[in-house]
Amino acid sequence: MDAALLSPWLTSFGLILCRVTGLMLGLPVISFEIAPLLGRAALAALISIALSLGMPTLETLHILPIAMLLELIYGLCMGFVVRLSLSAAEMAGEIIAMQMGFAMAKMVNPMSKEPVSPITSLIVFITGILFFVSNGHHEILRVLAGSFYISPPGGLTLENNWYLVLLMLGGELFWASLRIAAPMMIIIFATYLSFALLTRMAQQLNVWAMGFLATIGVGLGGFLIFMPALVSEIGNMVSRSTETLGRFVGL
Repeated sequence: MDAALLSPWLTSFGLILCRVTGLMLGLPVISFEIAPLLGRAALAALISIALSLGMPTLETLHILPIAMLLELIYGLCMGFVVRLSLSAAEMAGEIIAMQMGFAMAKMVNPMSKEPVSPITSLIVFITGILFFVSNGHHEILRVLAGSFYISPPGGLTLENNWYLVLLMLGGELFWASLRIAAPMMIIIFATYLSFALLTRMAQQLNVWAMGFLATIGVGLGGFLIFMPALVSEIGNMVSRSTETLGRFVGL
């Protein structure tokens, strides 16, 4: 590469690398400690090189550190949008676990290093698989590449409705978690109601001990029965997460 073009290309590469790094730090799974740090750094560098080769070179900026900081923050916001969209699955898992009696049976998730219930771990694991099986990572790369045409490196501009996207995303988070957990909540509520009626009819029975075991059994059985519906709803949530990211960057 010509020396005259090397400095502008390095400037463009540095700005792109900051946005890509911020995105990877905010994404689920990739940002977890289970992903090797060296592998994440190499992946960010390769993606940045590939994107910088297709971008027009920039002149050297006088406020390059500020521009790099803004690109890093923008990338973090993009990753946060995706992570917040997929957090509905984790919230749904906590709702189901609380209804089934697993609220106190928490263990440390080896990926996120956070205490979660076994049901939540299973749902998060399913979400991660569906994210990659449905080519969600490809869609994120497509949106990332498109974001540089909407907001070029060093010329960052946010759409006027970006805050509306975040507000709508917050409301969608609770609604999506309820859609995922609704079948389990209904059958567990029916179980509670059945034992409440049984308590009125046979007050000598140890309904508390029976109800605890029955709730877990009915919950696990219902989890298996409604698994196709849960997987379908989680898949739709994964698709909406990439669409929300596209609206956030203005695509």
